[in-house]
Amino acid sequence: MTAESPSPLEQQRFYGVVRTTLITYGVAAFTYLFSQSTSSDPPQAFGGFASAQSVVLGGLGLQLLLLAARALIKRYAPDRDSAVQGFIVLELIGDGVTVLLFALGTLGAITHGASEV
Repeated sequence: MTAESPSPLEQQRFYGVVRTTLITYGVAAFTYLFSQSTSSDPPQAFGGFASAQSVVLGGLGLQLLLLAARALIKRYAPDRDSAVQGFIVLELIGDGVTVLLFALGTLGAITHGASEV
């Protein structure tokens, strides 16, 4: 028995599961952490460059843009193989940026909550 490498379609399904997991985490972090804040000043993202809420929403927005890009590529790409390869790279970059934004927002909300205690 030899292990076969996954096909591009199987890879896309895997990336879809990862993306769905990230979006679920983002929604959970958004609803839980920001509903727990009792102070009048909103928590800042880790590093203090923006509010934690705007950073998490930015990550969710980026994922929605990736979903829209997937639909556009499926509809208008003349060369499907090249489009799939290019989109895989785009998804990996987008997912990495999303994870970073979620982490900054979540850490900011956690440190804000810890300073209130």
